[in-house]
Amino acid sequence: VDRTPNFHTEEEYLCYTGYDMLDPWGSFDAEIEFWIGEDLRHLEKHIITEPTMIRIPAYTWHCPIQYLRVGKPVYFQVCHLRGKFGTFHLHFREDGQGILAYAGSAGHMPCVLDKTKQCTFCGKCRPDGNDDELPAQTATDAAEYFMKVAENHYSRAF
Repeated sequence: VDRTPNFHTEEEYLCYTGYDMLDPWGSFDAEIEFWIGEDLRHLEKHIITEPTMIRIPAYTWHCPIQYLRVGKPVYFQVCHLRGKFGTFHLHFREDGQGILAYAGSAGHMPCVLDKTKQCTFCGKCRPDGNDDELPAQTATDAAEYFMKVAENHYSRAF
């Protein structure tokens, strides 16, 4: 499912049940690994072994999600509380450097350097022009940084 840690600006709910809608609780037979936390360096690992609903607050790192064992089909439902969904993913280069990339719906914020493209939060518009380091270690810090970038370049925040 989601293989890299990510966060978004809206609250999210993940719901896992068995796929048999006549018995969604009794038909669950799986083990799913899920990671979550405010600080990217200290995510908590949880193993889901029964029907579960997870509330993920806005600006909270979560994932990866790994299906460890599936004995019966699993029903997985995602619910977001805002009209536009957009995630911020952490990707690693070959040299191990972390890069935050925005992978959301079009229209959130155009690129500062090329207004015909959507912002991917590559970091090239940073005051020092350096995109070789992760701007922040917590999702909240990263989101605040990118909000400042947006406010400096646009009349509306995204």
